[in-house]
Amino acid sequence: MEFFSSQFYLQILTEGANVLFASMITIYVINKTRCEPEVSFLLFFHLFAVFLFNHVMFDPGYMGDQVHYFDRAFRYRNGLSDLSEGRFDKEGFASRLYAFFPIPFIETIYSVCLINYLLFVGLFMLLRRNNFLFALDKWVYLLYPSLLLYSSLALRDWMVTFCMVVLGLCVFQRRYLFMALFLWLLLTLKTQNFLIFLAAYAGYALFSNRVSFGMRLALLGATGAVIGAFREWFSLDRLNLYRKAMYWEDFRNYDNYEGIEGYGDLLWKTLTSIPYMLLKPLPWEAGSAFQLVQSLENLGLFLLVCYAAWNTRKCRLPGNPVLFVNLYFFIGMAVNGLVVSNFGTAVRYKFPFVVFYLVFSLGLWRQWKQGREDSGLLVEKPDWRQDDGPVASVEKERS
Repeated sequence: MEFFSSQFYLQILTEGANVLFASMITIYVINKTRCEPEVSFLLFFHLFAVFLFNHVMFDPGYMGDQVHYFDRAFRYRNGLSDLSEGRFDKEGFASRLYAFFPIPFIETIYSVCLINYLLFVGLFMLLRRNNFLFALDKWVYLLYPSLLLYSSLALRDWMVTFCMVVLGLCVFQRRYLFMALFLWLLLTLKTQNFLIFLAAYAGYALFSNRVSFGMRLALLGATGAVIGAFREWFSLDRLNLYRKAMYWEDFRNYDNYEGIEGYGDLLWKTLTSIPYMLLKPLPWEAGSAFQLVQSLENLGLFLLVCYAAWNTRKCRLPGNPVLFVNLYFFIGMAVNGLVVSNFGTAVRYKFPFVVFYLVFSLGLWRQWKQGREDSGLLVEKPDWRQDDGPVASVEKERS
């Protein structure tokens, strides 16, 4: 029987080695960041979710992109495809990154899922070491259902989220070399998120007191040049083109399609698209049990976003990082809300921005609330050798 074939046992052995590798990395992260027992449990639950969401709750073909990413990554890793062959598209670029990732084997779709899990664990460690994920932002990161789903699948969405969050840290810490690297990755993986970043950073550079006047001019000039190179992306015709194309892809008709008629209509649709993008599908719009669950998740997210926005309105931290977080999130919600009609696509497009916003806004609010105006994120690293955590260690040094 095929079940007892040598190929089956080979896959068991290779994926067993991958799981052992991922478990060792997880244990290292737990020890390095001194995780609480419940956090350690949830990190390993995310590892278990890789197998829960594939072949148990969902067939891998349910999201067909998974099969494409795995197939191309497998072929690149094992030399079955020349790296110079084919069009260097977003799927191909992400597949190459998966192929080069230092995981022992890529033999099944679980291998690519485990790479995303390792990116999830690595980002957890990076955020903890930069004084995030110690309060409510920690539980958002560990319990947000869409994050759990997409970090457990063989899709590039979590890689995009990883780049966006690292870019946020680069902005706060003014790590321009790393920013350039991850901007290039984001441009190649998800062009619209790259352009939204540029728009948000241009607005941030105008008002941030942490950016010198000369640097503001240079950054705005560079941003203007890039936006000029992509100017067709910002025209009403191009916006209507994508809006109409995505509507057709979702519904296969134009029966209820509404185009954008001028800039006044654009302003109105933009203002209304932000809350609706967060909430769609509404409970009465759900067409299945899965969509009903998504609508309940969206209601919780909407309340969390309102809670974070209300509490960060008075945050005064060096460089005003809250301004950049708000700009990137709300511009992202507006742009995606204007072009995305399908409920499932809306969840997939918004979740990187939701992760970005809630982790950073809640984390920055916690830092400000504790009186850390010279945030450890912005000026110094936490000392993990102290028994009472990074926040208290910095306070001790200052006293």
